[in-house]
Amino acid sequence: RASSTIGDASFPNLTCPNDESTTDASTGSQSSGDRHIELQPLFEDGASVEYYSVTQEMWLPGVLSVTPSGVGDASELAYDILVNVGGGRRQLRRAVPADAFRLRIGDGESVEV
Repeated sequence: RASSTIGDASFPNLTCPNDESTTDASTGSQSSGDRHIELQPLFEDGASVEYYSVTQEMWLPGVLSVTPSGVGDASELAYDILVNVGGGRRQLRRAVPADAFRLRIGDGESVEV
């Protein structure tokens, strides 16, 4: 089982496969030769998230869309977010980096200030 690390965090299912790997666009599954690697998204497709707007300097509510995205010879998951920007308007942000969104705080969930 392959793993990747970013900072102090370890992600056991993320890999950077070689040129011989393929990705199933409907499931995000990868196969390389005789091994099969299932990519695991950070959050589920359709999850309520908050997106950090650099322009507005605040977190905005949105809905996450997770899709497989081939980049060069590696394949990874792409995170698109449909952001509520106010006034009933929504904007789609494509290929959002993982450090620019977070899960929304649930009703009744405790927070530390």
